[in-house]
Amino acid sequence: MTAGGQSTFAAEVGQRLVAALAAHTVGPPSPGRSGPEIGLSARELEVLTLMAKGHNNSEIAKELFIGISTVKTHIGSLFAKLQVRDRAQAIAYAHRIGLGG
Repeated sequence: MTAGGQSTFAAEVGQRLVAALAAHTVGPPSPGRSGPEIGLSARELEVLTLMAKGHNNSEIAKELFIGISTVKTHIGSLFAKLQVRDRAQAIAYAHRIGLGG
């Protein structure tokens, strides 16, 4: 959120987050479950979206106004929640659920 209370992530990300919160489901990915439904925070979803668009850690940090170490922390959390081993698998997952267009 910005000082004015406005969201700083893309409308599409917000829509997905709201839908997931309405469903209120949490847990590891399974067939038919995606995005925030697996317990991703709004920031993790932003990071995943930027990864899927081809941004590197430095670019993600600049885009989100956070440090590179914070980006790495979010990516580590994404890997654990998505149960993937590397960036390529996370990006493949993001594309399967329609992120990164």
